[in-house]
Amino acid sequence: MPVKVRKPKARDHRITDEAVAAYIARDYTALHLSLGLPPWEVSPLDANRYSDKAADVPWAKSPWLNSVRLAKQLRRELEAAAKEVRAKRRSNVRTAEVPPPAAEAEPGERV
Repeated sequence: MPVKVRKPKARDHRITDEAVAAYIARDYTALHLSLGLPPWEVSPLDANRYSDKAADVPWAKSPWLNSVRLAKQLRRELEAAAKEVRAKRRSNVRTAEVPPPAAEAEPGERV
């Protein structure tokens, strides 16, 4: 008898430009939506609140600790992406050219 084979759901949280913008703006809701995180998961913005020792215990298999591990990993990836965005912004500011001032009209001259 044929059986429907299901494709596994994509659980990877892709770092997009939208996610980086939400991370820089510290917008919890937009960040969770752009990463596809459920609201009860630990936010990457709060990942540093939790001890590394608690999150790195290999034998602990609680959903909360898994959430902390994921949040820490996402925070590292978002920090790297945000660093690139900030560097790009700084280089754009340095290379931006100032347009020459407009020529002023002589009195009685039409512009």
